Amino acid sequence: MTLGDSIGAALFSKGWGNGAPSLMENRGWSYASGGGPNVSSLVNFFKVFSPSVRGESNGNNIIRPCYGPLCLDPELTYKKDFGYNLALSGALVTNLAAEVEVLTDIVRTDPDVNLQNDWKFLTVLIGANDQCLSCANLLPTRKYEEEIRKTIETLRKNFPRTIVHFSTIFKVSGLYQYNRDREYCRKLRGFGGIVECPCAFAGGDTRIGGYMRSLMDKAADAWNGKLHRIAKDYSGKYEDFAVVVDPGSGGIPVDKFGQDYISSIDCFHPSSKAHAIFARASWNNLFLPAEQKARAFELDESMMLYCPTEEDRIQVH
Repeated sequence: MTLGDSIGAALFSKGWGNGAPSLMENRGWSYASGGGPNVSSLVNFFKVFSPSVRGESNGNNIIRPCYGPLCLDPELTYKKDFGYNLALSGALVTNLAAEVEVLTDIVRTDPDVNLQNDWKFLTVLIGANDQCLSCANLLPTRKYEEEIRKTIETLRKNFPRTIVHFSTIFKVSGLYQYNRDREYCRKLRGFGGIVECPCAFAGGDTRIGGYMRSLMDKAADAWNGKLHRIAKDYSGKYEDFAVVVDPGSGGIPVDKFGQDYISSIDCFHPSSKAHAIFARASWNNLFLPAEQKARAFELDESMMLYCPTEEDRIQVH
């Protein structure tokens, strides 16, 4: 199961193909729930050990943009190919509640799911769009924590036997340097691409621009810190529910990404190659206790995938 924004929906991850851009959500390539053949994703890795795992997302679909209060009801935009991936492109933290509501209805009415007895795994990655507005302080840390705690409690009440896996959010401000160093990306921002992340791009190389990006970084650090605090609060509290935080995604050095790791369409979203690395690194971190998890994913396409034994368990402490 997947909640979040356009990263979870793998928006633009396939980039340009056959001379034309794939202006689609490529959910079949999502690092969390992509069910495409030979796709590196958490759900596909789980299927190796448990072929009966359900909920993968497949195929491509036209973007259904969401932006806070201007978000369409997820129920109206849902397609069967989404599986249990309810991530919405453009979603803010405040949109998680609506995603959870629709996910609950979908899973509850699936005749092949025993809601009470089947174990469930849910990945959440949210906060990139909130960062892009954070220089205006539209989401104070207190409000962020409130929304995350509310989401977790709703999940706990509706999804027994569930591990909620939070991917920490990377510092989106690094994409400014990535765009600045590439002519195509600079032109894209000049043609209105600034609106994709105003706090990162609007100020340019000015002192104000640097200050705006520093506010983004502070927000990311504060929100990731809250995720760790919340997970600690849930540690050992329930026998059938746990919250796990992966610090590795939050430490990704986005400004050092090569062009293969960022979508060639908008110079902003992770490419399918980046999704594959996210999936492999996230999987490896799952089986390590909190203090041993990688603090920053390595951009290594040859990364070995950990093969768990019968004694291994997802580490929830």
